[in-house]
Amino acid sequence: MPRFLDIKIKLTVSLKSRIISGIKKFKNVLGESLELGINRFNTATVVIDMLKEILGYDKYSEIISDYGIKSSSCVAAVKKSGKLLFLLDIYPVEINVMPIQGLQLDSYGQYQNMDYVVVTNGIYWKVFIIDWGNNSSNLDCEFDFMNLDPKNLSDLKKLQKLCRENL
Repeated sequence: MPRFLDIKIKLTVSLKSRIISGIKKFKNVLGESLELGINRFNTATVVIDMLKEILGYDKYSEIISDYGIKSSSCVAAVKKSGKLLFLLDIYPVEINVMPIQGLQLDSYGQYQNMDYVVVTNGIYWKVFIIDWGNNSSNLDCEFDFMNLDPKNLSDLKKLQKLCRENL
């Protein structure tokens, strides 16, 4: 199976425009959210809006916002053409997700026959690829949304890999 970031798609003008616009908008939204210390459900709402506006998923038919709820995070799922693509473990915006591993979602991902799990608080994103042979997951990519530069092509490609057009 290819690594998540190894998948190659063309960065079209419209996709590039959508990503750049989304970076600018959601840096402000996330900054305000961090100041307010919004809870996990409100953070999940912001992340779901990011999935729609930046990554191109249909909010009503391709994003399952309450796939399962745990005590400290919300679990959402993204599907396309009826197939589940990946799970998102969404934490409150003020929680540091850098040390969090995708291990708690491995079993969910494997049970649903998915290859990827994303852990995020909206600001920091970690994409794990599930290693079916070892019943574990490995970090495939990570990025800090607040440090993405809309003029930097490699930053745009980080988001591009999560886009609907890619999966």
